[in-house]
Amino acid sequence: MLPSITHLRRAGLQAAAGAVLALLCAIPVEAQSAAGMYERAQERELAARASSGSSADSVRAVARAYEAIVRRFPGSGYSDNALWQAAGLMKLAFAKSGDEADRQSAARLFTWLRREYPTSSFVAGAQAQLAELSAPPPRTPSATARAGARAWA
Repeated sequence: MLPSITHLRRAGLQAAAGAVLALLCAIPVEAQSAAGMYERAQERELAARASSGSSADSVRAVARAYEAIVRRFPGSGYSDNALWQAAGLMKLAFAKSGDEADRQSAARLFTWLRREYPTSSFVAGAQAQLAELSAPPPRTPSATARAGARAWA
């Protein structure tokens, strides 16, 4: 007796479900969680900060890892922490590089933190950091002297 079409379909669906389950089991659980991603980002941050010659590019890469957590798990308890870390790292990248895009990224991340996580304990700090980022850079004595010399010329 030949198997029925229904039996063949059911067997095919069971095989497909088994393949999907095997694939999901092959991916470590921590790779799928905000906690695991946050822990790996912290490890990368510590390594970047420990390296005296860390470049702005390496700092930016870690900031992007933190931002990826927020994009993938916006409702996670790790999201506000990840935004705080990412914004701080972009501010550090700005200090290292002087690249205006880094300053803008830091401001964007601090603003995102304030807007999306208004009850976070980081909101007051984000507001202070935004004020600092929007303030004009301090004038150095040599810049002040050059400006004064030009005024008398």
